[in-house]
Amino acid sequence: MKAIQEQLEAVPGVRAGGGTVQQRRRVSLVDMIRERLAAHGEAEEEHFWPAVRRVLPDGDELAAQGREQEREGKDLLGELEGMSGGEDRFDELVERLGLALRRHVAFEDTVLLRLQDAMSEQQRRELGHRILRAKRHAPARRHPHPHPHPHPREPSADTAGTSRERGG
Repeated sequence: MKAIQEQLEAVPGVRAGGGTVQQRRRVSLVDMIRERLAAHGEAEEEHFWPAVRRVLPDGDELAAQGREQEREGKDLLGELEGMSGGEDRFDELVERLGLALRRHVAFEDTVLLRLQDAMSEQQRRELGHRILRAKRHAPARRHPHPHPHPHPREPSADTAGTSRERGG
């Protein structure tokens, strides 16, 4: 997820003089973020946030805060859906999405550290396996905007999936 977000931020948008190829690439990267976040969100909803509620004394509040941040990200992705990438508004929304994703990852990292202190190693391992299994078995989603393959010099989105999948 982080690798895809970094690619999105590296490809120039309209405001930075990005042309049609870059605009299509940015739209494609937003679509990839949408797909990854959907699987990530489903896994968290099913396993992570219930564990937070169950284990941490303020777990209900933390889960509510995390879910609100996720809703904000989904709302931004909803606004971006169907945009061509050639609008100033697209660039603005992408910037807001990047900030929201970074804030959410930092929040989740804090919650994970608290879970680490509150759960045994075995409990953490089991929770991690359940979350990974849920992500792998999440329904496949097609890109709503099929695009040609990225320019050979651009980092491939396929390689992004091999990075540590965190965030969002």
